[in-house]
Amino acid sequence: MKKVLSFLRDCTAAVSDAIRGIVRRVAAWRSPIVLRRGAWIYLILILVAILYTQMLRSPASSLFFWFLIFVPFFSLMYILTAKLSVKVYVGAEHAKTEKLSPLGYELKIINEFILPYPQAEAVLSLPQKDGIRCEDRTMRLSLVPLGVYSLNEHVTFRYRGTYEIGIRELFIVDPMRIFALRIDFDLLQPILVLPRRLRAVRESVTSATDVPTDSARVVRGAERSEIGNIRAYRNGDALKSIHWKLSSKTQDLQVKEYNTNTARAVYVLVDFARQPEEETVEPEKKKKTAKKRRAVKLNEESAVSSWFGSRKNVLRAKRRRRLRESGMSAKKADDVETLDELIRSTAEPTVLERWKAERAAKRRAQAEAAEAEVRAEEAAELAREKRLGQIDPNASTQRGSVTGSPVKREFLEDMPEYCADGVAETAIAAVLQELESGNKCTLVWYDSRESSGVCAEELASPEDFESVYTRFSTAPVCGADKDVTNLTLLVQESLNVTLRIVTSNLNPAALNRYSTVPSLFGGAGTGCVTEIVLFNPETRYESVPARREYVAACKSRLAHEGILLNELRQEIAEDGTVHLTGVA
Repeated sequence: MKKVLSFLRDCTAAVSDAIRGIVRRVAAWRSPIVLRRGAWIYLILILVAILYTQMLRSPASSLFFWFLIFVPFFSLMYILTAKLSVKVYVGAEHAKTEKLSPLGYELKIINEFILPYPQAEAVLSLPQKDGIRCEDRTMRLSLVPLGVYSLNEHVTFRYRGTYEIGIRELFIVDPMRIFALRIDFDLLQPILVLPRRLRAVRESVTSATDVPTDSARVVRGAERSEIGNIRAYRNGDALKSIHWKLSSKTQDLQVKEYNTNTARAVYVLVDFARQPEEETVEPEKKKKTAKKRRAVKLNEESAVSSWFGSRKNVLRAKRRRRLRESGMSAKKADDVETLDELIRSTAEPTVLERWKAERAAKRRAQAEAAEAEVRAEEAAELAREKRLGQIDPNASTQRGSVTGSPVKREFLEDMPEYCADGVAETAIAAVLQELESGNKCTLVWYDSRESSGVCAEELASPEDFESVYTRFSTAPVCGADKDVTNLTLLVQESLNVTLRIVTSNLNPAALNRYSTVPSLFGGAGTGCVTEIVLFNPETRYESVPARREYVAACKSRLAHEGILLNELRQEIAEDGTVHLTGVA
């Protein structure tokens, strides 16, 4: 019995899966023949022709009726000829190009039949005018017999990535606009837009003879005392490392660099995540307005009660005046008023009085809720200010934004792409600097195109980097939930590790995460070096001085945690080339 029941369950599951698959296919299926607005006009004409034929019963009416009957068949035959006669072509000058370089592309729709198609609509995937991304556009065009419709354009892509240019679908409409034939081409030409290869001009402020760094030339030797390199003297070099004989000959101090024969693992972690929306701190003027609004809300009940109290006093005074005018003394009038007040207080309240009491209770509850809301807002403001104070309590320029200054409104739309481009170019410069110095490094980044969502490539030479350059440079922007510090879980070594985090994110939450990285590898005693390589889009902020002051505060805070913050800016040389320069 159990076997029979299990067999029936399996059969039921198989049938349900088959039905679900059929339903999905039916839902995804799109009919190639689409009704247009002219179909409604055709139905009206059919009805008019039927009435006209029945009323007149003339040969002309019958001819008109049969003509309308055969119109749909002729229309279908007309548009079906385009299925075999219309061809499309998409081409571009280059499949790969560097950003900010002009690129030409061409789209052709060819009609190989002797009939024209004057009413055609094409859905094209074309770049935007500003070259930020591609979008679908619907264009109306006319295809002449044995003719070609050609579109030749040039575009300059501002950001790296993969762009698709081409034709998605084409609609051929009959002259009566009753039917339209949908032809799905989905002919898209992928264009790989690569970032610029910039060189980093950066000098290390730490002596290589005192602390093992990766900027020295790696020369394998059998002894620890073997000289690996000779360079000019820098401030902070030990006197015992000076090459006195060579210095006397060159009349300039020269320093000997010794090989430690200790290989260091270098990891470059790249942050392509979009930055979360900035938290703003209200200016002093808005704070005063909020306090004034709070005072109004809190005094609402007292103001209402005072109004009712003054109104009651006015009515009581009028009543006493009327009593005195009727000949009653003032003392007796007061006694009568007191007696009436006692009667009113002991009597059962009327419907109107109960309604007024409920209204007063509701106002009191609303005032208390408003007070609690305002106090919660003030507590949140104090928490935000306290968090900002952990970065730099004396920085007055942090007022208005937790990152020093808010981003200009005209740059909000493409800010993720701009930051990701700068991070990619900075990471390329950092990786090439390591490889050209003879060091091995591992490049790690988030990539939604991979099944695991993460890419990690071990590189030993610039040739190895060339093999992954295209895949890395076209990595898409990922969500704000992708934390770059989580990539440290892929680091297998625990000693002599150099971590370079390339990012543009310096908000307070990110700073707290960066501060925890050295502790994951046992601190500075294990030879772990953590460096934040920052791409700072300061020109897109409303106040550049405020942004620079904020970055300086972040640098000071990270230095207390044993983390280096190196800011690289893009500068244009005299020959027109762009390079990255470190900021002291």
